[in-house]
Amino acid sequence: MRLRKLPVLLILVVVGISLLATYNLASQISRTHTIKQQQELQRRGSEDMLRRLSARVCGSPAAEGYAHVNPECLEASPTNTWWHEWQSSGASKEHAQAVLEQHADYDGLAVVWGIGHTTQTAEDCAEACRSYSPTLQQGGPFSRLPCNVFTWCPQQTCFEPDVHTHSFGDCWLKFSEGPLNPEVNMRGMLSDDYRIRHPNAPKMVQWHSGVVLPIGLKPSNGTHSPRFYW
Repeated sequence: MRLRKLPVLLILVVVGISLLATYNLASQISRTHTIKQQQELQRRGSEDMLRRLSARVCGSPAAEGYAHVNPECLEASPTNTWWHEWQSSGASKEHAQAVLEQHADYDGLAVVWGIGHTTQTAEDCAEACRSYSPTLQQGGPFSRLPCNVFTWCPQQTCFEPDVHTHSFGDCWLKFSEGPLNPEVNMRGMLSDDYRIRHPNAPKMVQWHSGVVLPIGLKPSNGTHSPRFYW
């Protein structure tokens, strides 16, 4: 056979090239499989994140005037457990963004009481929420919850249908389940019916509000909270 007439060295070269090609093909298949696995894990992780940041399992806190808020349920909620897992994975405020809406008031449970907690701008209030880290030293029933909603008062006084006086710079840091679908107390122009119920209400909502989410996510228009109908 002609192959027997080839020099031994040439045969070894041909065999070596063949083995190298086989190794490269196997490596390429392995890398492709690994990439697909990583993409599948990322897809599942993204779906899990969206599900947990949209879920509301503890009900609307403003129902019946916040009479049935359950801190234990909120601590075990998909939103809160996802946030703590995200933090444990190495995420920081640099991986989060604040999405601000003017003339809107979002509902939530105060992790930092806004009266007496002031900032000069809505952006500063947003940054305070983005930088907030829950600590037991702060006390209160919601000390284990992060900040993912904020509201800021831009005028000398800002109307709310409650007994408090809300002044310029008041910056409320809040926690809400499902921040991808914020609960809205007031937004934009107030209806005639609302102003009949509240004669001291302005024509336009004075508050600015927003949510803090992982970079790249945008909230929906949300839903009306029970407070919307007060």
